[in-house]
Amino acid sequence: MDDTYIEVMNESKFPNPTDQSITIKSQHNKGIISIYNLSGQEFFRQQRNLKRTKINLGQLPTEMYILKIEFEQQIILRKFIKN
Repeated sequence: MDDTYIEVMNESKFPNPTDQSITIKSQHNKGIISIYNLSGQEFFRQQRNLKRTKINLGQLPTEMYILKIEFEQQIILRKFIKN
């Protein structure tokens, strides 16, 4: 699987694991996206347009990560596995 697709406003599960990238789609314009490993080490943090954004994960080691999306005083956390 090349892409993982995450719809921020939909609480359903998303395809997992992913090899290369994740795509985030939302009704919100701006947000901060962070990626952490389970030890809490931050690998990625950027403010992005959440309408639709793609994050390349090719450089990340194979393991489980936590995706954190912050917008409008809300926080969404999702686990995903990078192969």
